[in-house]
Amino acid sequence: MSKKSLSIEDFTDSAFEDRKLEGLTNFDEAPDGGLRAWLVVVGVTLVVFSTVGVTNSWGVFQAYYEENSLSNLSPSTIAWIGSSQYALVWFPALATGRLFDLGYFKIPCFAASCVLVACMFVIAECTQYWQFFLTQGLVLGVCCGFMLCPALAVVSHWFSPKRRGFALGITSIGSSSGSTVFPAAAQKLIPLIGFKWTVLLTYISVSAVEIGISGDFVFYIISISNAGSAVGRLLTGIIGDKIGAINTIAPFTALAGIMTIVWPHAKSESQLIAIVAIYGFSCGAFSSLWPVPIMAMGDIKDAGRRAGMFMSLAAFGAIAGPPISGALISPTKGTIVISIVLMLVARYFHLRRLWGKF
Repeated sequence: MSKKSLSIEDFTDSAFEDRKLEGLTNFDEAPDGGLRAWLVVVGVTLVVFSTVGVTNSWGVFQAYYEENSLSNLSPSTIAWIGSSQYALVWFPALATGRLFDLGYFKIPCFAASCVLVACMFVIAECTQYWQFFLTQGLVLGVCCGFMLCPALAVVSHWFSPKRRGFALGITSIGSSSGSTVFPAAAQKLIPLIGFKWTVLLTYISVSAVEIGISGDFVFYIISISNAGSAVGRLLTGIIGDKIGAINTIAPFTALAGIMTIVWPHAKSESQLIAIVAIYGFSCGAFSSLWPVPIMAMGDIKDAGRRAGMFMSLAAFGAIAGPPISGALISPTKGTIVISIVLMLVARYFHLRRLWGKF
């Protein structure tokens, strides 16, 4: 009896193979619903919760390290741990996105998940800067990066452009949910059970401290912003499906820019809460919809590569952002204006007209 020869297809595990179980072999015929499609959304939401949600909670770690574990170091030095971690969530996407297009998704995602869990145990035992930087800044960041891009790309295989914004809006809630839960939980747990066990279970705002808000409440500023972002992500996902992703992102990004201008002028707790909530809501549009125009700019079979290109370029801003913002408190309104202009230019080149759904 002859042995069956093995090909590369025998070792791949793409979303396309899963969709064969639904009787779908044409990428232009996304199911736009059904049990398996919505289970994909649930799974991606949990991935985003565990990756972006954790990295977006860096402010809690920064504050703790400044006062305890790494109190002998400057805030900007400590911030390099968080910026490296955040950048590495994005930087590997060019490689992982292409691997996803070739059919490699489940095995790399599972391996990265296991290493991520191990990192949380190791972080709890770290005592020196290089240990925190290696474990939390590098290894944990790379693990998150290996999981995030393919997870976002797989949604596009199950939902057509008509409902893709809504589906991605739901998955992006995982980010804001994690960013809301982790800081609030850490604020309560660290005094009760200590840093070590808090890490195993689960940017303080300078402007907030300056206007006299208590240190305990400052931790919740991040949670309020992320809670507003969760609402914004879902609603703008629905709006984006109706009028187009870029048409939704641009005005809400402008609103976020306005909030960064108003933010330094807040003089009371209530004013700051209102600004933070609006800022979080408006930022939700970009967080929810950025993959949609990228997926629309080519064939869905290489969506992972296009998403990876975008995320890898974004990593350069991610690694420089936190240290720079630690030194410069003034808002970077100029970059926001430039980003809006470039989005509108991209819409023109794609549609070949000044206005349209995109």
